[in-house]
Amino acid sequence: MKIYKGIGVSPGIAIGNIYLLEVDMLRMRYKKLTKEESRENIELFKEAIRKTREDLLKIRQQMMDYGNDIFIGHLRLLDDPVFIGEVIKKAQHENTNIEYLFSIQLKEQVNIFKKMDNQYFKERATDLQDVGRRLIQNFMGADEYTFLENIKEDVVIIAHELPPSFISKLQTRHIIGFATEVGSWTSHTAIIARALTIPAVVGLEGIAEECSPGDRLLIDGVDGVVIYDPDSETLKDYDKRRSAQKQQEKRIIAIARKPALTRDREKINILANIEIPQEVNELVRFGAEGIGLYRTEFLFMSRNGKISEDEQYLVYREIASRMYPKPVTIRTLDLGGDKFLHYDDFAEVEKEDVLGLRAIRFCLHEPQIFMSQLKAILRAAYSLNVKMMFPLISEVNELKQALEMLNEAKNQLMTNQIPFNSNLKVGIMIEVPSAVMLADHLARMCDFFSIGTNDLIQYSLAVNRVNKKVAYLYDPLNPAILKLIYLSIQAALKAGIEISMCGEMASDPWVIWLLLAMGLRDFSVSPKLVGSIKEYVSQVDIKGIERNLQKALSCATGTEVRELAEEIVLNNKLPIWQKK
Repeated sequence: MKIYKGIGVSPGIAIGNIYLLEVDMLRMRYKKLTKEESRENIELFKEAIRKTREDLLKIRQQMMDYGNDIFIGHLRLLDDPVFIGEVIKKAQHENTNIEYLFSIQLKEQVNIFKKMDNQYFKERATDLQDVGRRLIQNFMGADEYTFLENIKEDVVIIAHELPPSFISKLQTRHIIGFATEVGSWTSHTAIIARALTIPAVVGLEGIAEECSPGDRLLIDGVDGVVIYDPDSETLKDYDKRRSAQKQQEKRIIAIARKPALTRDREKINILANIEIPQEVNELVRFGAEGIGLYRTEFLFMSRNGKISEDEQYLVYREIASRMYPKPVTIRTLDLGGDKFLHYDDFAEVEKEDVLGLRAIRFCLHEPQIFMSQLKAILRAAYSLNVKMMFPLISEVNELKQALEMLNEAKNQLMTNQIPFNSNLKVGIMIEVPSAVMLADHLARMCDFFSIGTNDLIQYSLAVNRVNKKVAYLYDPLNPAILKLIYLSIQAALKAGIEISMCGEMASDPWVIWLLLAMGLRDFSVSPKLVGSIKEYVSQVDIKGIERNLQKALSCATGTEVRELAEEIVLNNKLPIWQKK
């Protein structure tokens, strides 16, 4: 038995025999052709491009329920003047077989991406290989995935990497999990695996060389653990875990499909946060009452930053239509800090500078990009239940500028007679201390607040949340944070506008009771936690815990708050799914 530790990118437990997959590109040999042979060769290649485009469009349609933005990028590659156009020109000029020239061009482009420092672009090398592999297979008249038809028993795939088009074929097959040597949480294969609910672990360097086909493999997509040749005790233990997880999930889903009512019969709204369209299926299954936060930056990152207004509109509209009549809150672009792109239009985004040009600051600095997104959201909101919010608002003039641009977007759409929602509700994220201090003024300018606790904690305590050396200072239960949250909630209630919370604190069982006591009634969390929080809420008597609010707010340290929280949670027998 050997245990590997990687990155769990799709939860669940899978146990099966190993199927070792090799998906290397076919090696093309150089051939010198006559002019007539060259013309025929190029025409066959163009036909292969057409066939590849048809294949990708079919896959995109099949994946409609899981989001189709990934394969739009694949389709674009087929029209790329460098990726395709230059190869055709060279074949015409040199009378060389085009498949050979293409394979050389492909390897060069893939190597360029692989050598980049940015992890996102390293992963795009897989997309290039995926499209290139499919194109050459179509040119050669072969299908590299026919082996899937011959798999008759449950297996787990081990590979160096898996292309997205391969993963998209797994939903009706006997592949119950996969483990790869490369990849990350944001890689396309990880995204689709989560959408298809296939347990997966990536980042397992060397595993493909050390494991043999047909041997037993256990994949734990929650903890990111892979066990090669597990012994009987381990299998027995994981069988129990898997059974317990299924029972718990079944129980939680049953709870999640009911309204969230406290013991004193007060209605609480539990919505979900999403990053990608694929997650809509999951949040519906887990009983979310809408989308409280759709982070649109991933959409930009999945397209190399190149995305038109129409393309954005289609994605936003699809999500809103599938959720209707439930609400969908779309947050405008929040690039910067730990979310950035190396692309000309995004050159001003400052890597890892959390105090720099990020979020709304970047959008106001790049009005063309911002205007395109504003118009796309306005159009998508037509006749549907959509709201929009701006991230990282820190002062009144910033919000004024954003609203002026929104009005300009409306005027442009009106001039062009394009339908849009003229009464779109607009809110802001409360995630910097200055926004809390100005909350009474900001509340008069917008329709709702959403508290983003991740950044609020970071900026209030002057702690970079990704710096391990100061991680101990990043404390959600610091009394200063509680007071800032309380002030935000009171300002919204006094102004008569809606307020929700979409940060990690919204799903912290040691804090939820306190947020309810403060007056918060709308929470937006990870889809899988919706049911757990509804169960939690059903056991809370708000009037009974309100008397502890002032006691919590008067604490001097996070330790004191923790002691009080532990007393409240344990005495009221509230569910716990997270350590203090």
